[in-house]
Amino acid sequence: MVQILWRLLLIILIAISKQTIRQYLCLYLAFQTVTALASVSAVRCNELTKEHKLMRWALNKYFYTSRENSLRTAYLYLLKEKYLDKDGVLLRCIVHYNCKRKLTSVSYTSDMLANQVKPYPNELWNYGKTLPGANLISVDSEKLRMNLLPRTTGTFSRKGLTVNGLRYKRDGYTERFLKGGSCVVSYDPDNVSTVWLVEGGKYVEFELIESRFTSKSLEEVINIQHQVKELTAINEDEQLQSEIDLQQHITAIGETAKHLQMTVKVSDDV
Repeated sequence: MVQILWRLLLIILIAISKQTIRQYLCLYLAFQTVTALASVSAVRCNELTKEHKLMRWALNKYFYTSRENSLRTAYLYLLKEKYLDKDGVLLRCIVHYNCKRKLTSVSYTSDMLANQVKPYPNELWNYGKTLPGANLISVDSEKLRMNLLPRTTGTFSRKGLTVNGLRYKRDGYTERFLKGGSCVVSYDPDNVSTVWLVEGGKYVEFELIESRFTSKSLEEVINIQHQVKELTAINEDEQLQSEIDLQQHITAIGETAKHLQMTVKVSDDV
């Protein structure tokens, strides 16, 4: 029975061309679901919108990585890479997507039609606020910012709180530094000067120890560290070669002195 199944599998593989297999692979990688391989009609039904494609791109580049970024981080990088203009301004994008981008999947009610609600996000939001049960909760702007910041794992040690390869300090945490252990930390990718320990729903601010990185972005810090590593590697090679040359020079001096000493001894004997 097993041999028959293997033969059938071989026949199927032989009957499918390499191009077809590549097409199936591309479809699976694009949609990341086996349903995309069912038929052409299924592929058409699962076609990704521009926003979906951008989000898929951000997830593949920033979320499914060894750095274990959070979804918030992947989303922030998406905004930075795809929605910021040349001046780094997001405002025009926000205005467009909230005030002029038409939504095609709105389920209109008779009341919405009577109120002439346009299919724009801001129009739908404003209409929704007027409905019964739409009780909005006031949120402090700083607390909202803290909740939207990306998070990562920090490590307590005798050197301080280490986050993203940088060390941080705070008075009153000496025992925690000595005890060690991991924790959840919020950080600002655009400014590494401070990080926030997240515990019990509170955010405790820690200050950067290495002041040379103050006010720099995480990307700038990584680039600096990479350049230092490359430069150090070159200097290590030069240092090693210099040590070898020095050792050879010292050895040559010793051999010369030894030869002169033997020559003087022979002369004295004569």
